[in-house]
Amino acid sequence: MKNRFLLLLPLVIALILQACGTKNDGVLISGQVVESGSGNPINKAVVEITQPADLQQTVTTDSTGNFSFNVDPGTKTINVSLEVSKQNYASKSTSFKVAPETDVDGLTIRLQSSDQDDGGGGDGEEEDDTVGGESGGPASLELMSISSSSIAIRGTGGDEESKFTFAVKDSAGRPVDQGYEVDFSIVRGPGGGERINPSTGITSSEGIVSSAIASGDSAGVVKIKALIERPNIGLTISSTPVLVAIGNGFPESENFRIAPVNTNFEAWGVIASSESSVEPNIVVASLGDYRNNPVLPGTAVDFTTSGGIITASAVTDDEGIALVELRPDGSKPTGHSRGIGFATVTARTIDINDNYITAEADVLFTSRDPSITLNPTPVDIPSGGGQNFTMTITDVNGYPVAAGSEIEVKTSEGTSNTFGTLTLGDYTDPGSGRTEFGFTVTDSDDQNPTEQQATVTVTVTLPSGSSKSVTF
Repeated sequence: MKNRFLLLLPLVIALILQACGTKNDGVLISGQVVESGSGNPINKAVVEITQPADLQQTVTTDSTGNFSFNVDPGTKTINVSLEVSKQNYASKSTSFKVAPETDVDGLTIRLQSSDQDDGGGGDGEEEDDTVGGESGGPASLELMSISSSSIAIRGTGGDEESKFTFAVKDSAGRPVDQGYEVDFSIVRGPGGGERINPSTGITSSEGIVSSAIASGDSAGVVKIKALIERPNIGLTISSTPVLVAIGNGFPESENFRIAPVNTNFEAWGVIASSESSVEPNIVVASLGDYRNNPVLPGTAVDFTTSGGIITASAVTDDEGIALVELRPDGSKPTGHSRGIGFATVTARTIDINDNYITAEADVLFTSRDPSITLNPTPVDIPSGGGQNFTMTITDVNGYPVAAGSEIEVKTSEGTSNTFGTLTLGDYTDPGSGRTEFGFTVTDSDDQNPTEQQATVTVTVTLPSGSSKSVTF
């Protein structure tokens, strides 16, 4: 019986060893703690895994500053945080990723001695936690760069493609080797035929992989996915950034408008020049696409006018705005449905269907020689009392004078008035506060008990600086 047990003993030992050998030994995390500057190893430094909580453990470094842990990350890549401390040294923390069956070795953690001068008197070496050794398999995807965060709709003539670059790293943050496949796909987009080319990239020797996204015929935000599958260890690595916005489409008729800076401007029968001091009127065109976004910068717009001379064309800026000058040329527009003095400015461009679309705005050419009347006259102010007056100011055709004109009322000594000074708004129709103005003149001379024959002086100064005064 004893002999039979001795014969079976080696088999039992072999089975035990085999069972131990098939047990998951986890992942090794190892490195060295050294003194910053000198690089000398630090003995008996405390190295603690602080995160995740279920892997918390503590070791101390040996005489060569080396330490190691054995952890089980399970089947997923996890973030691990270490905290290193030693008396008379500043504590240091570092974090990195740990993937299943991928050791993290070669960590170098430098501690700053409290005796060291941290004010620049050292050897100039920067602190850096580096990881040595050969890189492991992919554990993370990091978007490094993108050539443009905004691209134009296909066919509009703008930049229709944006190149993007990812860095692929192992669990210790080291670039992976050449040859790993990364698949790219569009998670969400406007659905206008946007695409990624190539859809699969291969990492370079620096762990870099690139591709490009091209726009379709619709505007919107595009979100992509970069994906690496590691079926041998059951690991999927992905990154899903919101990458680009596709915009700047073709002009839409409903979003195409023009407007002058001033509808009523000093232009009737006068030529804009340095001698006349008359300035051109600015006409603003606003162009939007079907999503009410600005059209592509550089979209061309042409202009015509039934009065004056206008810049033939302009192109849009980043805000979809195009500006031109409408210059008085001595003309006196007639034949407009709104009356003499009105002219129409027309802007034109082309939409997505290659059709012309237009936008129009009316402008009013008003004269430089305003008509000024006052009622009643003469100006007789009762002693200690006052008199109400109505003042009428129009251009030669009965319209309000040009926008920005200044109207001033002054009265003779011993009287005061309620009008003072007014800057006229941009009006085209006559009426109260536009061509008709009321004010009161009162007696302010307490020493004279008789009725006064006063004077009222009205001065109108146009935007060009041309002025006219009438005394009543």
